[in-house]
Amino acid sequence: AATIAGAATLSGGATITGNTSIDGNLTFGDASDSLAGRIVLGAGSDLQIFHNGTDSYIDDAGAGDLNIRGSARVNLQKYSGETFVSCLEDSSVTLYYDNVVKLTTTASGVNVSGVIQHSVYTVATLTAAIGPSFIAAGMRAFVSDSANTLATRHGQTVAGGGANFVPVFYDGTNWIVG
Repeated sequence: AATIAGAATLSGGATITGNTSIDGNLTFGDASDSLAGRIVLGAGSDLQIFHNGTDSYIDDAGAGDLNIRGSARVNLQKYSGETFVSCLEDSSVTLYYDNVVKLTTTASGVNVSGVIQHSVYTVATLTAAIGPSFIAAGMRAFVSDSANTLATRHGQTVAGGGANFVPVFYDGTNWIVG
């Protein structure tokens, strides 16, 4: 057993075997391109935590997933405590904008607070925007229809060129209003 009272400097590396308790801070310098200044875990340097002088990182550089776990709730927060994402055990995931709930998952789907924004296309740009290889029967989108009223367009193919935005779906051959 070794006891160090006061400041100590170790150079050239040190190996500690067994449980170690630290009462105070461990301070690391800014990380460089090497492993210096990083907390490195795993035989292959798989997990690294560091600050490069500008940004802070948690890097999972090994095989497998990076799992962040908590016993009841996991929150992603700003250093001041403002919540961005909150995941509750066996329950909801909640997304926030400026610390205000905007989307929450539920057992039956999602609840949204506010406006859902989406891209709007013209008929001429719809296929090109999505990409022909990704279009499949049953897809839905919003397009600008002709200037005719929506009631007269329901169930018809979309002509394009107007100012009304309407939902459409792809039946495997045509984009259909509805």
